[in-house]
Amino acid sequence: ALALTLLLPKDADVHLVTHSRGGLVGDLICLWQRQGKALTAHVLDELFARDRTMAEQWGLGPRDADGYPAQRQTLDKLLAELDAKRPRVTRYVRAACPALGTTLASGKLDRWLSVLRFVGGGIVAESLIAFLLAVIKERTDPRSLPGLESMMPGSALVRMLNLDALRVDADLSVIAGDVEGESIWGRLKLALPDWFFSGDHDLVVNTGSMYGGARRLKPARY
Repeated sequence: ALALTLLLPKDADVHLVTHSRGGLVGDLICLWQRQGKALTAHVLDELFARDRTMAEQWGLGPRDADGYPAQRQTLDKLLAELDAKRPRVTRYVRAACPALGTTLASGKLDRWLSVLRFVGGGIVAESLIAFLLAVIKERTDPRSLPGLESMMPGSALVRMLNLDALRVDADLSVIAGDVEGESIWGRLKLALPDWFFSGDHDLVVNTGSMYGGARRLKPARY
């Protein structure tokens, strides 16, 4: 988001089309049109401090929370650059955005993979699951996989963009979807992911999450 803002001329009329996690970037670009003082230094300090607490709850040590101050500094640069450039998002189409996070990046995935590893399924399958478990453990550290960390339900970014007091005067059209099987076999194949997501989804993002994000002063389209 900061890299994009640096490329924009002042007072740009911006049209955005985003997909999946790109919607989080788009929502950040909309923050110049924020109303009021929802994103005060005190609020941001609290959000990122709570995120350090969350990292500790995931079993990480104090050192593993070092990435959050770096995120906070980048956010401060972004807000300052947005205030200087004043980009106005007048058309915005956001498809399949994990605006409230996704179950796929939650602790539920750890538990499911651990169960599959316990059940077994051959050396290759067990090695693959062990590799995936090692990778997703890193997602709670923003220094390693900041994109995945930002998609975790309860991450600092998700909480910030969904603050009750945050309002933006930017356009928004949400495209949301739910994968469904057309045949009995198709529905059976989706039984496991339906169970995992505990609701509608597109195999990556919970459908309900696609409707989240900062509230608009003008009604959004869905």
